Amino acid sequence: MFRVHQLTYIPSDKGSFRLEIPEFTWDGRGVLALVGSNGSGKSTLMSLIAGLKKPTTGTCTFAGYNTFFSYDKVKFNLPLISWDIPLSPQLKPKSYLKLVRDLASKWNHELENRLLDEFSIPTDQNIGSLSRGEQAKVKILLASCSSPEILLIDELTSDLDTDSRKKIFNFLDEQVFSETFGIIWASNVMTDVEKYATHIAVLNKGKLVASETLDDFKVRHQKIALHSISPERKIDLSFLRGEKLSWDGQNGLLSTKEFSKDLEKKLLAEGVTLSLLPYSLAEIINEYGV
Repeated sequence: MFRVHQLTYIPSDKGSFRLEIPEFTWDGRGVLALVGSNGSGKSTLMSLIAGLKKPTTGTCTFAGYNTFFSYDKVKFNLPLISWDIPLSPQLKPKSYLKLVRDLASKWNHELENRLLDEFSIPTDQNIGSLSRGEQAKVKILLASCSSPEILLIDELTSDLDTDSRKKIFNFLDEQVFSETFGIIWASNVMTDVEKYATHIAVLNKGKLVASETLDDFKVRHQKIALHSISPERKIDLSFLRGEKLSWDGQNGLLSTKEFSKDLEKKLLAEGVTLSLLPYSLAEIINEYGV
Protein backbone atom coordinates (compact mmCIF):
# COMPACT_ATOMS: atom_id res chain seq x y z
CA MET A 1 0.00 0.00 0.00
CA PHE A 2 1.15 3.56 -0.65
CA ARG A 3 0.00 6.61 1.25
CA VAL A 4 0.17 10.32 0.54
CA HIS A 5 -0.22 12.35 3.74
CA GLN A 6 -0.51 16.13 4.10
CA LEU A 7 1.40 16.52 0.85
CA THR A 8 2.32 19.80 -0.76
CA TYR A 9 4.76 20.36 -3.58
CA ILE A 10 5.82 23.79 -4.80
CA PRO A 11 8.32 23.85 -7.69
CA SER A 12 11.57 25.72 -7.16
CA ASP A 13 10.57 28.33 -9.77
CA LYS A 14 7.59 29.17 -7.50
CA GLY A 15 5.17 29.67 -10.37
CA SER A 16 1.40 29.43 -10.06
CA PHE A 17 1.37 25.60 -9.79
CA ARG A 18 0.98 24.01 -6.37
CA LEU A 19 0.20 20.36 -5.67
CA GLU A 20 -1.78 19.91 -2.46
CA ILE A 21 -3.17 16.52 -1.38
CA PRO A 22 -4.16 16.08 2.29
CA GLU A 23 -4.69 12.30 2.11
CA PHE A 24 -4.59 9.63 -0.57
CA THR A 25 -4.16 5.87 -0.18
CA TRP A 26 -4.40 2.84 -2.46
CA ASP A 27 -3.86 -0.84 -1.72
CA GLY A 28 -2.02 -1.55 -4.97
CA ARG A 29 -4.53 -4.02 -6.40
CA GLY A 30 -5.82 -3.50 -9.92
CA VAL A 31 -5.26 -0.44 -12.09
CA LEU A 32 -5.56 3.07 -10.69
CA ALA A 33 -6.07 5.58 -13.52
CA LEU A 34 -4.74 9.03 -12.67
CA VAL A 35 -6.71 11.50 -14.77
CA GLY A 36 -6.31 15.24 -15.21
CA SER A 37 -5.65 17.92 -17.80
CA ASN A 38 -2.12 18.91 -18.75
CA GLY A 39 -0.63 20.82 -15.85
CA SER A 40 -2.97 19.30 -13.26
CA GLY A 41 -0.09 17.57 -11.44
CA LYS A 42 -0.24 13.97 -12.70
CA SER A 43 3.44 13.65 -13.58
CA THR A 44 4.51 15.50 -10.44
CA LEU A 45 2.44 13.20 -8.23
CA MET A 46 3.83 10.11 -9.99
CA SER A 47 7.40 11.32 -9.39
CA LEU A 48 6.62 12.02 -5.73
CA ILE A 49 5.10 8.56 -5.23
CA ALA A 50 8.15 6.97 -6.90
CA GLY A 51 10.51 8.88 -4.61
CA LEU A 52 12.10 10.90 -7.41
CA LYS A 53 10.96 14.25 -6.02
CA LYS A 54 11.00 15.53 -2.46
CA PRO A 55 7.70 16.93 -1.15
CA THR A 56 7.75 20.51 0.07
CA THR A 57 5.78 19.29 3.08
CA GLY A 58 4.16 15.96 3.97
CA THR A 59 5.10 12.44 2.95
CA CYS A 60 4.69 9.72 0.35
CA THR A 61 5.15 6.27 1.86
CA PHE A 62 5.13 2.73 0.53
CA ALA A 63 5.06 -0.30 2.85
CA GLY A 64 6.00 2.07 5.66
CA TYR A 65 9.02 3.56 3.85
CA ASN A 66 9.31 7.23 2.97
CA THR A 67 9.76 6.89 -0.78
CA PHE A 68 12.13 9.87 -1.11
CA PHE A 69 14.43 9.20 1.84
CA SER A 70 14.29 5.41 1.33
CA TYR A 71 14.43 5.49 -2.46
CA ASP A 72 17.08 2.75 -2.70
CA LYS A 73 14.79 0.40 -0.76
CA VAL A 74 11.65 1.01 -2.84
CA LYS A 75 12.88 1.90 -6.34
CA PHE A 76 12.38 -1.59 -7.76
CA ASN A 77 9.02 -1.94 -6.00
CA LEU A 78 7.73 1.33 -7.50
CA PRO A 79 9.42 1.81 -10.89
CA LEU A 80 8.26 4.82 -12.88
CA ILE A 81 8.03 4.55 -16.67
CA SER A 82 7.84 7.91 -18.40
CA TRP A 83 9.02 9.56 -21.59
CA ASP A 84 10.48 12.21 -19.28
CA ILE A 85 12.92 9.54 -18.04
CA PRO A 86 14.65 8.61 -21.30
CA LEU A 87 16.86 5.64 -22.02
CA SER A 88 20.34 6.49 -23.26
CA PRO A 89 20.14 6.41 -27.09
CA GLN A 90 23.71 5.08 -27.40
CA LEU A 91 23.12 1.96 -25.30
CA LYS A 92 21.57 -1.29 -26.48
CA PRO A 93 18.63 -3.06 -24.78
CA LYS A 94 20.91 -5.96 -23.85
CA SER A 95 23.20 -3.52 -21.99
CA TYR A 96 20.25 -2.15 -20.03
CA LEU A 97 19.07 -5.67 -19.29
CA LYS A 98 22.43 -6.64 -17.82
CA LEU A 99 22.63 -3.43 -15.79
CA VAL A 100 19.14 -3.66 -14.26
CA ARG A 101 19.38 -7.45 -13.84
CA ASP A 102 22.55 -7.04 -11.77
CA LEU A 103 21.09 -4.23 -9.66
CA ALA A 104 17.62 -5.64 -8.97
CA SER A 105 17.15 -7.60 -5.78
CA LYS A 106 14.73 -9.92 -7.60
CA TRP A 107 14.72 -10.66 -11.31
CA ASN A 108 12.25 -12.76 -13.28
CA HIS A 109 14.42 -14.53 -15.89
CA GLU A 110 11.48 -16.50 -17.27
CA LEU A 111 9.51 -13.31 -17.87
CA GLU A 112 12.54 -11.68 -19.48
CA ASN A 113 12.85 -14.48 -22.04
CA ARG A 114 9.13 -14.43 -22.70
CA LEU A 115 8.92 -10.67 -23.29
CA LEU A 116 12.02 -10.55 -25.46
CA ASP A 117 10.24 -12.99 -27.75
CA GLU A 118 6.69 -11.68 -27.38
CA PHE A 119 7.66 -8.01 -27.79
CA SER A 120 10.16 -8.79 -30.59
CA ILE A 121 12.75 -6.44 -29.04
CA PRO A 122 15.94 -6.05 -31.13
CA THR A 123 18.46 -6.27 -28.28
CA ASP A 124 21.56 -5.52 -30.40
CA GLN A 125 20.39 -2.19 -31.81
CA ASN A 126 21.04 1.16 -30.15
CA ILE A 127 18.04 2.48 -28.22
CA GLY A 128 18.09 5.62 -30.37
CA SER A 129 17.43 3.58 -33.52
CA LEU A 130 14.34 1.86 -32.08
CA SER A 131 10.80 2.99 -32.77
CA ARG A 132 8.77 4.67 -30.02
CA GLY A 133 6.78 1.47 -29.59
CA GLU A 134 9.95 -0.63 -29.24
CA GLN A 135 11.37 1.79 -26.69
CA ALA A 136 8.14 1.58 -24.69
CA LYS A 137 8.40 -2.23 -24.72
CA VAL A 138 11.98 -2.05 -23.43
CA LYS A 139 10.84 0.16 -20.56
CA ILE A 140 7.97 -2.22 -19.73
CA LEU A 141 10.32 -5.22 -19.83
CA LEU A 142 12.95 -3.64 -17.54
CA ALA A 143 10.37 -2.55 -14.98
CA SER A 144 8.27 -5.75 -15.03
CA CYS A 145 11.18 -8.19 -14.73
CA SER A 146 12.46 -6.43 -11.61
CA SER A 147 9.38 -7.82 -9.78
CA PRO A 148 7.60 -4.57 -8.86
CA GLU A 149 4.65 -4.35 -6.51
CA ILE A 150 3.22 -1.27 -8.19
CA LEU A 151 4.18 -0.19 -11.70
CA LEU A 152 3.88 3.55 -12.36
CA ILE A 153 3.16 4.43 -16.00
CA ASP A 154 3.05 8.08 -17.01
CA GLU A 155 1.36 8.65 -20.39
CA LEU A 156 3.46 5.94 -22.06
CA THR A 157 0.87 4.35 -24.33
CA SER A 158 -1.26 7.18 -25.71
CA ASP A 159 0.59 7.69 -29.02
CA LEU A 160 2.05 4.26 -29.82
CA ASP A 161 1.34 2.21 -32.92
CA THR A 162 -1.62 -0.17 -32.74
CA ASP A 163 0.46 -3.36 -32.52
CA SER A 164 2.64 -2.04 -29.67
CA ARG A 165 -0.39 -0.80 -27.73
CA LYS A 166 -2.13 -4.14 -28.12
CA LYS A 167 0.85 -6.19 -26.96
CA ILE A 168 1.60 -3.90 -24.02
CA PHE A 169 -2.02 -3.71 -22.85
CA ASN A 170 -2.52 -7.47 -23.19
CA PHE A 171 0.58 -8.11 -21.08
CA LEU A 172 -0.28 -5.53 -18.41
CA ASP A 173 -3.89 -6.72 -18.20
CA GLU A 174 -2.67 -10.28 -17.66
CA GLN A 175 -0.27 -9.22 -14.87
CA VAL A 176 -2.96 -7.25 -13.06
CA PHE A 177 -5.50 -10.06 -13.42
CA SER A 178 -3.03 -12.54 -11.92
CA GLU A 179 -2.19 -9.97 -9.17
CA THR A 180 1.51 -10.02 -10.09
CA PHE A 181 1.58 -6.25 -9.62
CA GLY A 182 -0.75 -3.28 -9.55
CA ILE A 183 -0.54 -0.26 -11.84
CA ILE A 184 -0.89 3.48 -11.35
CA TRP A 185 -1.38 4.82 -14.82
CA ALA A 186 -1.61 8.47 -15.82
CA SER A 187 -3.78 8.76 -18.92
CA ASN A 188 -6.44 10.95 -20.48
CA VAL A 189 -7.52 8.38 -23.06
CA MET A 190 -10.94 7.66 -21.58
CA THR A 191 -11.63 4.61 -23.76
CA ASP A 192 -8.48 2.99 -22.32
CA VAL A 193 -9.34 4.06 -18.78
CA GLU A 194 -12.86 2.64 -19.06
CA LYS A 195 -11.54 -0.64 -20.47
CA TYR A 196 -8.63 -1.31 -18.11
CA ALA A 197 -8.94 0.74 -14.91
CA THR A 198 -10.42 -0.60 -11.69
CA HIS A 199 -9.96 2.66 -9.75
CA ILE A 200 -9.82 6.32 -10.73
CA ALA A 201 -8.28 9.44 -9.21
CA VAL A 202 -9.01 12.86 -10.72
CA LEU A 203 -6.60 15.78 -10.37
CA ASN A 204 -7.63 19.35 -11.10
CA LYS A 205 -5.21 22.27 -10.69
CA GLY A 206 -3.04 20.38 -8.22
CA LYS A 207 -5.88 19.08 -6.05
CA LEU A 208 -7.34 15.58 -5.82
CA VAL A 209 -11.06 16.05 -6.49
CA ALA A 210 -12.15 12.39 -6.68
CA SER A 211 -10.70 8.99 -5.76
CA GLU A 212 -12.64 5.71 -5.70
CA THR A 213 -13.35 2.55 -7.66
CA LEU A 214 -14.28 3.24 -11.27
CA ASP A 215 -17.64 1.47 -10.81
CA ASP A 216 -18.56 3.63 -7.80
CA PHE A 217 -17.39 6.76 -9.65
CA LYS A 218 -19.65 6.00 -12.61
CA VAL A 219 -22.65 5.14 -10.42
CA ARG A 220 -22.25 8.37 -8.42
CA HIS A 221 -22.17 10.52 -11.55
CA GLN A 222 -25.42 10.48 -13.49
CA LYS A 223 -27.17 12.51 -16.18
CA ILE A 224 -30.90 12.48 -15.50
CA ALA A 225 -33.99 13.61 -17.42
CA LEU A 226 -36.57 15.07 -14.99
CA HIS A 227 -40.34 15.29 -15.56
CA SER A 228 -43.09 16.73 -13.36
CA ILE A 229 -45.88 14.24 -12.67
CA SER A 230 -48.49 17.04 -12.64
CA PRO A 231 -48.66 20.30 -14.65
CA GLU A 232 -50.48 21.97 -11.74
CA ARG A 233 -47.97 21.02 -9.07
CA LYS A 234 -45.32 23.57 -8.10
CA ILE A 235 -41.97 21.87 -7.96
CA ASP A 236 -39.28 23.03 -5.52
CA LEU A 237 -35.82 21.81 -6.52
CA SER A 238 -33.86 24.16 -4.27
CA PHE A 239 -32.22 21.14 -2.62
CA LEU A 240 -30.32 20.68 -5.89
CA ARG A 241 -28.53 23.99 -5.42
CA GLY A 242 -24.95 23.61 -6.56
CA GLU A 243 -25.80 20.87 -9.06
CA LYS A 244 -25.79 21.37 -12.83
CA LEU A 245 -29.53 21.72 -13.48
CA SER A 246 -31.78 23.11 -16.17
CA TRP A 247 -35.53 23.19 -15.29
CA ASP A 248 -38.46 24.91 -17.00
CA GLY A 249 -41.05 24.06 -14.35
CA GLN A 250 -42.14 20.83 -16.00
CA ASN A 251 -39.07 19.20 -17.55
CA GLY A 252 -35.38 19.41 -16.98
CA LEU A 253 -31.91 17.91 -17.17
CA LEU A 254 -29.71 17.22 -14.15
CA SER A 255 -26.02 16.27 -14.19
CA THR A 256 -25.01 15.25 -10.69
CA LYS A 257 -21.82 14.07 -9.00
CA GLU A 258 -23.77 12.77 -6.01
CA PHE A 259 -26.48 10.43 -7.26
CA SER A 260 -27.93 8.18 -4.57
CA LYS A 261 -31.13 6.44 -3.54
CA ASP A 262 -31.78 9.33 -1.13
CA LEU A 263 -31.62 11.83 -3.99
CA GLU A 264 -33.96 9.65 -6.04
CA LYS A 265 -36.44 9.53 -3.13
CA LYS A 266 -36.32 13.33 -2.71
CA LEU A 267 -37.11 13.87 -6.37
CA LEU A 268 -39.99 11.38 -6.33
CA ALA A 269 -41.38 12.93 -3.12
CA GLU A 270 -41.31 16.35 -4.79
CA GLY A 271 -43.38 14.97 -7.67
CA VAL A 272 -40.61 14.48 -10.21
CA THR A 273 -40.00 11.30 -12.16
CA LEU A 274 -36.52 10.62 -13.45
CA SER A 275 -34.88 8.70 -16.26
CA LEU A 276 -31.16 7.93 -16.31
CA LEU A 277 -29.52 8.93 -19.59
CA PRO A 278 -26.30 7.64 -21.17
CA TYR A 279 -23.34 9.43 -19.55
CA SER A 280 -19.91 8.54 -20.88
CA LEU A 281 -16.78 8.61 -18.76
CA ALA A 282 -15.39 11.31 -21.03
CA GLU A 283 -18.47 13.48 -20.35
CA ILE A 284 -18.15 12.91 -16.61
CA ILE A 285 -14.48 13.82 -16.54
CA ASN A 286 -15.23 16.92 -18.62
CA GLU A 287 -17.39 18.17 -15.74
CA TYR A 288 -14.17 18.43 -13.69
CA GLY A 289 -12.55 20.66 -16.28
CA VAL A 290 -10.35 17.87 -17.61
